[in-house]
Amino acid sequence: MMTFEAFCNSRSLYKPAEESKVARFIYENIIMKKDNRIMAVACARCGQASLNAVAAEVTLICSMKGSDFVLTEKPAGKGIKVSGRNALQIVGGMMSASMRSLGWIPDGRARVSCKIDTPFTTGRVYKYDPNCQAEEAIVELIVPKEEEYAYG
Repeated sequence: MMTFEAFCNSRSLYKPAEESKVARFIYENIIMKKDNRIMAVACARCGQASLNAVAAEVTLICSMKGSDFVLTEKPAGKGIKVSGRNALQIVGGMMSASMRSLGWIPDGRARVSCKIDTPFTTGRVYKYDPNCQAEEAIVELIVPKEEEYAYG
């Protein structure tokens, strides 16, 4: 899995996020959270935008007072490191990094479906590519009932 620093250095577009505490939180605690990654793959399997898995949570975090990473257009300064279109593209890039590490590659776009009002309108749909250099895999287990909690 790519570190936040490696992600920020992977493209010049992502570099402004490097100094943002909120961007780091989104990457490490929302986008790369195991449950969210599993949900993002489930969305991809259904032909939906993988951002559906995290759009609401990311929107809420970014809209908190004092956030230095906002999804709407805001003037620079007053503690804001990244805003607007650039912030939306960075979150999309974060999702792409997460999906690629699992062997999923971009395969079009779809509307983002979210329970709350969000600036995300479309997001990437992904398809599994067995030739992609995946670093991780999602493994589902069936275990005897008495062992259930050992794996939870």
